[in-house]
Amino acid sequence: MVGAVRFELTTSCTRNKRATRLRYAPYHKGPLELHQTRIECNLNFQKMIGTVINAVAIVGGAALGGSRRGLISASRQQQIKSLLAVLTVGAGFMLIWRGLWGGFGMVLKELGIGLLAMVLGPLIGRWLHLQQLSNRAGEYARQRMAAAKPDAPGAFSDGLVTASLLFCTAPLSLLGALEDGLHGFWMLLVIKAVMDGMAAMTFTRIFGWGVRLSFLPVVAWQGFWTLGGAAIAQAWQAGYPAVLHSIHLAAGFICLSVAIVIFEVRKVELTDYLPSLVVAPLLTWWWL
Repeated sequence: MVGAVRFELTTSCTRNKRATRLRYAPYHKGPLELHQTRIECNLNFQKMIGTVINAVAIVGGAALGGSRRGLISASRQQQIKSLLAVLTVGAGFMLIWRGLWGGFGMVLKELGIGLLAMVLGPLIGRWLHLQQLSNRAGEYARQRMAAAKPDAPGAFSDGLVTASLLFCTAPLSLLGALEDGLHGFWMLLVIKAVMDGMAAMTFTRIFGWGVRLSFLPVVAWQGFWTLGGAAIAQAWQAGYPAVLHSIHLAAGFICLSVAIVIFEVRKVELTDYLPSLVVAPLLTWWWL
């Protein structure tokens, strides 16, 4: 009787152990699935190349700004500025070309949608007071720079906040990160990286070493939009490619506006144009 009880208990416990092992055994991916995971990780890293370049430029510019060699003459700065403006024009036309597809009639419709988005987008931006918010950030930065002293107790935090605010609120920050995520077009972020690197030199001489850590908010902010753009491209590429093309088209027009500002032809409220990136795909979905 005792033996029978022991046998039943042993069998029951053994079965429970087997069942537990089967139920809670970890899932191991096969070679093909591991290879696919590595490919996805590599693609996500490639989508972040522009932001990584931007972060390296900020750290490098801050390092040069803290040394005696981190001085660029006014004439050299103007030359770099002109080169960046030319590259921005080229990037704008590349995006416009990428946004056009189909026959002649379709191209005319797409151009009409892009131009209409550039009209409606600023209206929405003014209604949302986007440029005013950007101007407030710039005014805050100017006040901090005017009152800054490298050896002051709050210089480190002021430098970090001021540089992060200006680097993240620049229109090319959102625009370049989004395009980098949509199809790996990181040229805009390279242009921004040069601008941020030169600005980091100046900020470091004003605020000190706190500027160097401003790359962290930049990576977080631009990484969010890059990964968001990659998710949008993955979701819409197969079923709604025209919607993605319209985003490229609107981004190209905004790039040309950025070039106008860099060339100092006229003042353009660039931040108010960012809603065009939403208006263009909505018009495309409704019209096409």
